[in-house]
Amino acid sequence: MDPLRTPGRRFRRAAHAALAALLLAAAPAAAQQPAPGDTLTLEQALRLGLAASPSVREAEAARRTGSAARLESWGRLLPSLRLSAGMDNSGVLQRTGEDPVSGRIIQLPDSLVARQQRFRTDAGLYADWTVLDPAALPSIRMARLQAAAADLSLEGARARVAAEITLAYLDALEADAMLGLRRAEHERAAELRRIAEGRLAVGQVPELDVLQARLAEGDAELALMEAETAAETARHALRQHLDPGAEVPRGLHEPALPAPGALPGEDELRRRVLEESPGLRALQAERSAARAGRSLERMRLLPTVSVGAGWYRTELGQSRDALTVDPRNEGRRYWMNVSWGVLDRPGLRAAERQRSGAALQAADARVALRRAELVRALEVALGTVRRARLLQERATLNVALAARQREQAAERYRLGLAPIVERLQAEGLAREAERQALAARYAPLRALAELQRVSGTPLLPYSF
Repeated sequence: MDPLRTPGRRFRRAAHAALAALLLAAAPAAAQQPAPGDTLTLEQALRLGLAASPSVREAEAARRTGSAARLESWGRLLPSLRLSAGMDNSGVLQRTGEDPVSGRIIQLPDSLVARQQRFRTDAGLYADWTVLDPAALPSIRMARLQAAAADLSLEGARARVAAEITLAYLDALEADAMLGLRRAEHERAAELRRIAEGRLAVGQVPELDVLQARLAEGDAELALMEAETAAETARHALRQHLDPGAEVPRGLHEPALPAPGALPGEDELRRRVLEESPGLRALQAERSAARAGRSLERMRLLPTVSVGAGWYRTELGQSRDALTVDPRNEGRRYWMNVSWGVLDRPGLRAAERQRSGAALQAADARVALRRAELVRALEVALGTVRRARLLQERATLNVALAARQREQAAERYRLGLAPIVERLQAEGLAREAERQALAARYAPLRALAELQRVSGTPLLPYSF
């Protein structure tokens, strides 16, 4: 065996072992191999969370309202048809009358007081159609754009909620993985304390080594308790996204992480966020709707023309025979109305035109503000993705080096060749390397989720 190659082989074996241990800690659910019903996948979490999200339900209600407004606007182009039928009975008890001699109104004696009754039956069919309404087309366009904005808002709400669920899921995964690391750290600290006590018993180390080992064990125990609290808090936050009353399975299945080359590039991210963002497109649709609303107010100054026709039958009489389903008197009616309200409440018309202009100005400002927010969020996310990719490249090497240093320090302390401080420093460096590797594992996916939450653009490689 070549003695020069032996350290390299040992280093590679240590690197692989450290990386395997880290991956095992990062996926505790998979390591424990729970039953299929005891695990929760990210796809299941997305499906449950979207079904229970109040934000999505509110956006769906807004979309239904916009769809109803669109139907109402198109309905104005259709004629109105009205069918009416009724029966009427009127009676008058006459106690006064006109004197035929003097022409004066006198009170009638009781023998001449009589009740006069009248019965009436009527039925009719009427049609009315506004054949010329200059405001109809701008109204239809405005309703269509508002409905499109509601559809896009629903799409953006679903994307944002999916991103929030993904982040909560990743938080729970990282918290469980950190809990596994802290347990392993506590076990090593306890082992170090036992070694220090054994060496103190035979007089190989001073009492200070035992005190430092006990202090390190206490710190590890405290870190373990904090990790347990963080894991429970993260699981509770995930439960709030899914259903506050639901019980989240103990096992969380690690999602299939996309390869670094499969993630969208910077140019693709810029294009999708700035051109395909549902939130930005919804604001642009609202701006177009506001422009159509201004045109609508202008068109209200033009006249409208409506035509109509009616057919009716009536029956009159002094007895109940007039209450019948077959009236005998028949009539027809035709009309045409021209309405021009240019001078009808001119102050109101001027105010409405001013409001429509202000609404368009506000919509322009919202679009510009939202675009600036997306540009800032995009640059932050791109920087995070770059750092995450660099961190991923270095994480494996850092973990392997830290594991090797910890192994050497443990062996040197066991043989009495190094003080306990060297062992504790190696443990601290390994702990930090494992923490960075754990953060780097989900960093690119977390950066995409953060950008999706801000922009409302579907970016994650998971269907929802």
